[in-house]
Amino acid sequence: MIHSGTATVVTSGTPVALASTRTMAGWLTIHANAANGGGTGYVYVGGIDPTTGVCAVTKGTGAKTYIGHPIVAGDWVSFRELGGPAYIDLRYIYVDSGGDGYKITFNWGER
Repeated sequence: MIHSGTATVVTSGTPVALASTRTMAGWLTIHANAANGGGTGYVYVGGIDPTTGVCAVTKGTGAKTYIGHPIVAGDWVSFRELGGPAYIDLRYIYVDSGGDGYKITFNWGER
């Protein structure tokens, strides 16, 4: 079964989780809205350590510096089928952006 969702980074530098409750996926794709930053903006995708709460998508102090996988407006990234008992829990996948109000859409599938 395929599921879809959307997320908006209201404030740049404040990461947004793809899900608020346990949501297990076998695969995941994330698409950055083509209009983000006038078509040139980036969103950043990363995880969070559920034990420490440290997010892999963070905004540095001073000049904007991000870690995480960058996706330019209109592009997408895929997290493939992991196989075996491993799944992706969407509440631990975060997005942040280079500007306020940037949007993403995402699809995920169950096994």
